[in-house]
Amino acid sequence: ALSLTDVIGRIRLLEMQSNNIGDSGAVALAQAFTYQDPITETNDVYHTNFLEIVSMNLSDNHIDVTGCAALGEMLRYANSLSSFNVSNNRSSDEAIAKVITAIGIPALGFIEDDDDYGDDEKDASAKFLDPHNNSLTDLNLTNNNLGDEATAAIEKLLVTNKTVTNLHLDFCT
Repeated sequence: ALSLTDVIGRIRLLEMQSNNIGDSGAVALAQAFTYQDPITETNDVYHTNFLEIVSMNLSDNHIDVTGCAALGEMLRYANSLSSFNVSNNRSSDEAIAKVITAIGIPALGFIEDDDDYGDDEKDASAKFLDPHNNSLTDLNLTNNNLGDEATAAIEKLLVTNKTVTNLHLDFCT
C-alpha cells in the first residue's frame, strides 16, 4: 500500500479549482505537502513532499487569511513548483500579502559585517538572502483584493525573488 507521502510525491499537476475548500481545506492541503523535520524537532525546519509537482491551481475556492498563510509557508519550501494559482478566491489584502510575503522570505538572516567572520563566511551567508522558493515563475493572483499590504509585499517580492516572471493581477480591487 502506498502512503500519502508516496502518492503526493508522484503528483505533477494539481487542479482543484472551484471546489470551495475554504481556509480549512487549504490548511489541510498545505499540511499534506509540508512536514517538520523529525530529526531536529524544531518548528522552523520544514521540508516538502513535493518531488515532482510543477503546477498547483486552487482558484475559486474561497481561501482567505488562514488558508493563504498556510499555503504561503508551503510555497517557501516547494522548490519544484513553477506555477501557483489562487485566482478568484476574492481573498483579502492581508491574505494575499501572506502568500506573497512567504515566497520572498529569506531562508536565514544575513550575517552583518563583523570581524568574527572571514570573507568566505560572509560570501557564503549572502546566498541565504535568496528566498527558499527559487522555482516559482508564474504566480496568479487575479480577482483578489490587493490593498496597501499586498502591494507592498509584491514590491518586495519583485526585488528579492528573481524567478517570478509572470505575475497575474487582472481584476484585482
